[in-house]
Amino acid sequence: MIGKIHSIETFGAVDGPGIRTVFFMQGCPARCLYCHNPDSWPVDKGEKIEVEEVVHWALRGQPYYGSKGGVTFSGGEPLLQAEYVRATAVLLKEKGIHIAVDTAACTAYSAFERLNPVTDLYLVDLKGIEETACREKTGADLKLVLENIRKLTDAGKTVELRLPVIPGYSDTAEYMERAAALISALRVESVTLLPFHRLGAPKYRALGLEYEYQTVPGVERSLLERLSRAFQWQTVKF
Repeated sequence: MIGKIHSIETFGAVDGPGIRTVFFMQGCPARCLYCHNPDSWPVDKGEKIEVEEVVHWALRGQPYYGSKGGVTFSGGEPLLQAEYVRATAVLLKEKGIHIAVDTAACTAYSAFERLNPVTDLYLVDLKGIEETACREKTGADLKLVLENIRKLTDAGKTVELRLPVIPGYSDTAEYMERAAALISALRVESVTLLPFHRLGAPKYRALGLEYEYQTVPGVERSLLERLSRAFQWQTVKF
């Protein structure tokens, strides 16, 4: 089986627990204004890759995974290639490799049903707490995202929520308080803050796309630490 991939990261330390090999799948239904991989959006781009090649890359990193690491399928949106991810994950699970799927959860739940048997952990980006603002900033259907999270936890799956901290949108204590109230109704394993950065700015220029966050500064570490302490959430360091 052939899939479409955007890139591969070895020794990844921010896309799930431990050291991981991360496969960024091509194609995404969301259009986040702050996205740092706009080149991953088109489903007809990226590089073709056989299942066996992904397995090869994953096994190369296995000596470094230890008891916590493994493989993460990210994106883009890996659920757009659910059958391919499933076929690959089946082979990796046979080798005892931990599987995580990093998703925006804005696709039909039927894709999750294909992956649930072979997925140990879902990293779900909660991109908003209010429907209109979420759709304007990301193009995602918040109602669908929350529905998918509930279905995942009802199915007994482990879910880590990831909250993007975006200047002028989701970087205030008030926003996080409302997020905490929303999350309290969800049976998730943990919550992690994802700080905004501008590392993808050159990609917008190369693609001829307007980047609304071109001059927006990154999130200050002191703010992340305050929010982390206030809500007892983790943070990801880029």
